[in-house]
Amino acid sequence: MLHGLVKGLLFRLAAYALFLAGFWLLFQAFERSSVGLGIGGGVAVLAAMWAMVGFRRPPSYRSDRRTRHDDSDPHNQASG
Repeated sequence: MLHGLVKGLLFRLAAYALFLAGFWLLFQAFERSSVGLGIGGGVAVLAAMWAMVGFRRPPSYRSDRRTRHDDSDPHNQASG
């Protein structure tokens, strides 16, 4: 339990660090008029937001892939 808490905290801190680095890169892109830094900063911000949402979910949502059977839907035309 403690291992999962520490792991989640470290991943969340890494996501915040990436978020901060992305905005710093965007700021540098405006200061230096550099398109490459702007693209890198935008990608870093998007990746950080994805990581924040992904690490916030419980692990059961990531690994649990429930499939829906065709015959479970009463409105399915294929089942008759």
